[in-house]
Amino acid sequence: MIKLEELIIKYYTSSLTKAETDALLRFLEDPKNQKLFKKYTRDYYNLELGLQNISLEDEFSDLWKEMESKKRRQLVPGQYFRMAAVFVLLLSLGGLLFWYSGGSQEIINENAVQITLGDGTVKVLEEAGKTKLVGAKGQVIGVQQGNSLDYKNPDDSSESRQEKLTFNELTVPYGKKFHLVLSDGTKIYLNSGSTLKYPQKFMKGNTRQVFLEGEGYFSVAKDSDHPFVVTTGDMDVRVLGTEFNVSSYNEDSTAHTVLVEGAVSIYEKDNKFYSENGLVMEPGYKAEMNKTSGNISLEKVDTEIYTGWTEGKIIFKNTPFTVIRKKLERHYNVSIQNNNKALDEKTYNAVFDIESIEQVLKTLNEHYPIEYTYKKNKIIIN
Repeated sequence: MIKLEELIIKYYTSSLTKAETDALLRFLEDPKNQKLFKKYTRDYYNLELGLQNISLEDEFSDLWKEMESKKRRQLVPGQYFRMAAVFVLLLSLGGLLFWYSGGSQEIINENAVQITLGDGTVKVLEEAGKTKLVGAKGQVIGVQQGNSLDYKNPDDSSESRQEKLTFNELTVPYGKKFHLVLSDGTKIYLNSGSTLKYPQKFMKGNTRQVFLEGEGYFSVAKDSDHPFVVTTGDMDVRVLGTEFNVSSYNEDSTAHTVLVEGAVSIYEKDNKFYSENGLVMEPGYKAEMNKTSGNISLEKVDTEIYTGWTEGKIIFKNTPFTVIRKKLERHYNVSIQNNNKALDEKTYNAVFDIESIEQVLKTLNEHYPIEYTYKKNKIIIN
């Protein structure tokens, strides 16, 4: 891996090698990374330079041409200030295009599962890889194999007294899923586009609390002395030992919890928990919170519709296309632009598991004719 700090220094001194320039170019070939570049360019111009009418397409095109020409000649220092300014912004924001992690900065593929350790170090967890995570004192804190990471008893020389909680953060990109076993034995399956922040090791006497953005299926280890709390942006789910699914993506207007077995209490995140202020659920029910009003509704559901993703299924039952579209984007790691507004209100019943995105689109087309193009992970529906 090329260290970002070294790369930036070489960029400013116009001393990038051909290999280093090629590494940047390969990273920017991904349409999703181009999208991130455009986003940060827009943010930078609006907030710093006030250039409201800048053409992002032209800006990226110009950058690309300059970087291509950079393979054949060295840049004169200061000649391309705009390019440098954009890269400075990405570094200063700890951006998604280049990941910044304290003293260790590396170019990291955003399509990979990533973990941020307590000291700020960011690591990629390769799908075919096997690695040991090492703590600040040199002890093994977790063992990763493929799409699974286990913190339970990896090295119990780590039983040394722990003075404070140390959090790790796991990020699962679109198109991938990941298994996690916490230090207490709680098992979590994270869906595409999800992030979970959790203690590297739970401390005795403390509530077992984790923080979720996205969707996860939880099988919580029973511990009557230490309740387990899943905190999302809008609500808390409190349990002692049970199995349930939580979905709370930032872009969704609602957050919901579906209980498979056991019992849970649902309450607004900013409220302190009392037994009387929580909504107690029974197995087979879904509690849904409206993020705007804070109102919570409860209904009996077919739990498989909400948990089928753990087995690779996507299940739709009277589901509007506007919801389907977002689920397909996460599951298949594609972007879908829908220009057919009437389609958003159409509902579908379907189950998909091994189908490709093209097969899914063909199936949907059989129920409601649509015209679409699919190129480079982008689908445009007209």
